[in-house]
Amino acid sequence: SVTKLFMDLEDDDSEKIIFLDEGTYDIFREYRELGVTTPPDDVESPDYFPYCVFLPANTRLIGLGDVRLEFSPKADEITYGESRTWSPLNIIAPCYIENIEVYCKNGRYCIHDDSHNAANDQGSQHIYKNVRAIYEYSDLDAQGRRLGFNNTIGNGIAQGAKFVFEDCHFEFKGSDSHSAFYTHESGSQPGPQSYLTFINCTFLGGAGNPRTVRLQNL
Repeated sequence: SVTKLFMDLEDDDSEKIIFLDEGTYDIFREYRELGVTTPPDDVESPDYFPYCVFLPANTRLIGLGDVRLEFSPKADEITYGESRTWSPLNIIAPCYIENIEVYCKNGRYCIHDDSHNAANDQGSQHIYKNVRAIYEYSDLDAQGRRLGFNNTIGNGIAQGAKFVFEDCHFEFKGSDSHSAFYTHESGSQPGPQSYLTFINCTFLGGAGNPRTVRLQNL
């Protein structure tokens, strides 16, 4: 269980490498099996910290071969609050991610990387290399509410932090009005400059999509 490993290393902020063997990891199933706390349906979008399992700080996460993190419960398997809070990969600290595919449907994002400008994340580096993220338009629940946040990536960049994406692929499938990549700055008072760098990356959001890439100023 990738999720159990992250939980075991939650308080370990030393530099370390996690190698993931080839295969598909069902993150929603892991959350269920580990009894991760379910958020209420009226959970506010910033209140994800008590309900998510995060990649431990200062971790290099590297896939060996074809590695896929998958989060795709059926509409009747996940609550509205869970779908708007849980992502298959959650990050709030310096990291390095390489050679991993992330697929999500009926979840928040494929990758949610936002520390809310935490002190230990200011001036940090978040490096993504050869990462593929594919989000498929989510279903409606029994009350007719659209599950998930329906953006492929959701990032918040801490002050002075550097986010670098190299040889990455970001795709939103099933609707031409949602983002394949969404990032905002810290929303705090003016401070050290932060950086967002793309090298040889691909963004697919559907023909005519006016917001395939969304860069937001809070």
